[in-house]
Amino acid sequence: MGTKGRGRWATLVAASFAVHAALLVNGAETARWNEQGRAGALLTQQLADAAAPLVLSRDMVSLSVLTSHYDNRPGITSIRLYSSTQELLAETGTPRSDGRLFSAPMNLQQQGLGRVELRMEIPPRGLIVRQEMGNIGLSGLLHLLVLGAGLLMAGRAASPARAGHRQATPATPSDRPAPVTPVPPVPAPVATPEKVSLLHLAIDDPNSLLARINATMADELLELFDQFIDRAARLYGGEVLAPFSPGGVLVQFRNDDTHEREFHAVAAAALFLQLVQDATAERQRHNQLCLGAKAGVLQGEDTPDIAAVLAHTAPPGRILTSLPEAPVADFCRLGTAYQLAVADGEVRQAAVIEEFSPEYRRLIVNQSQQILLPAHAED
Repeated sequence: MGTKGRGRWATLVAASFAVHAALLVNGAETARWNEQGRAGALLTQQLADAAAPLVLSRDMVSLSVLTSHYDNRPGITSIRLYSSTQELLAETGTPRSDGRLFSAPMNLQQQGLGRVELRMEIPPRGLIVRQEMGNIGLSGLLHLLVLGAGLLMAGRAASPARAGHRQATPATPSDRPAPVTPVPPVPAPVATPEKVSLLHLAIDDPNSLLARINATMADELLELFDQFIDRAARLYGGEVLAPFSPGGVLVQFRNDDTHEREFHAVAAAALFLQLVQDATAERQRHNQLCLGAKAGVLQGEDTPDIAAVLAHTAPPGRILTSLPEAPVADFCRLGTAYQLAVADGEVRQAAVIEEFSPEYRRLIVNQSQQILLPAHAED
């Protein structure tokens, strides 16, 4: 291969690398766009369902509290609630109108009450390129190997051809090109799945009282529970994925430290149950609706359906957890583990948390009293 041939080969490999890099970035951008579309549509519909009863009753304070839950949610730039007459009822986030817009109508009992507008931040292409630098680097390395192998093979093939022009005798075995050992492809790095702990909180309502009472009383209790889990999740680094509903609520905990992540999920569950218990006596004194709760904790798996099964199987006011990976004896004691059927042909080992160590129990009780103190002071 002459100098011109080498130049063409290098240009071809460089063009292949550029196309491959562009495809990597475009694929990542498309995947992110589609994922954002699914998440945005789900969040907007959930917010519309939660806000509809509040809009109907013109409860502006609760609407502000509801939208404030999404104030620090990553990726969300603004949320606006409009009435059916285009009146702005509540908003949070930046006043700008940039970002990707998601909209959902607020309907209750076949009555149009307005709409929800949620805007999500569109990640710049530069950020996606930086996130894909690992894959782009691997692609560049592979193309360099292909370029080097091609030049090496072409150089060895040209040697016997030049020797044949200089002499008429057949080429000796030493003139023949040596076999080229194929270069093995560089294996792509295997992504380690991120560990997560899920906390599902369920209402202890065996007689379906929540479905039989009027909507105002039910919404008031759900709003109270929503405030409780919001405070507990903030204290222990959890992310509440949706407002509290009759089916409960799901909280997600992510942390590289397995012991800390598992403790935070269990401690947040204990604090929420303590808040419900401490608030019950005060609510009974004011003849307000009182329902208990229970919790399920799924350690090390991102499977919300299994976390919900654990929560609904738990005894009233207790925590049922899958067996943790890290030791828990320093902060709580587990009951006897047993096999729990979570789906057809699928079981998990689970145990009820019998008690917390004295120092952690005092911590949870003190946290509950501090959270409820403003409410008691107002009464």
